[in-house]
Amino acid sequence: MSDLTTILPGGFDATAVEPQENRSSEPVPAGVYDVEITSAEVKDAKSGNGVHLKLEYTIVGPTHARRKIFGYLNLRHTNSQAEQIGQSQLSSLCRAVGIPKLTDSDQLFQRMLRISVKIRPAANGYEASNDVIGYEATGTAPTFAPSKPSAPAPSAPAAKTPPWKRAA
Repeated sequence: MSDLTTILPGGFDATAVEPQENRSSEPVPAGVYDVEITSAEVKDAKSGNGVHLKLEYTIVGPTHARRKIFGYLNLRHTNSQAEQIGQSQLSSLCRAVGIPKLTDSDQLFQRMLRISVKIRPAANGYEASNDVIGYEATGTAPTFAPSKPSAPAPSAPAAKTPPWKRAA
């Protein structure tokens, strides 16, 4: 036995602390969610074939608040297509949070954005889970210019000078 009064004077009073909410392991429904990046960490892939950015997104609401969605973006990979896809996804994420040049994963911490999520069905002994399939800014546009030039804005038609103001 352990005497909790040596750690917490008077012992632990469960009535003084809000109980933990039941947490669901079910994926959230497919859709679009406002999230905060609550963890961003570069890790070696378990398979040993590359390096990925492990991300934790926390939904801020209005529905499914505080639920977590996890994602992995390939930074380097032995498969060049997997690497290209991962870096393309990271480009979308960086643009959504207004970071034109990412030098440290900590730059992503506590950034707000909107993500599109789908459900990956259960397979190979794994339960169903969520996959992030899109990123966009919330509220304001990214603070840097897009890499592709946008089409020029249409010019306003030239104002016609009324006949009585024309030079003779």
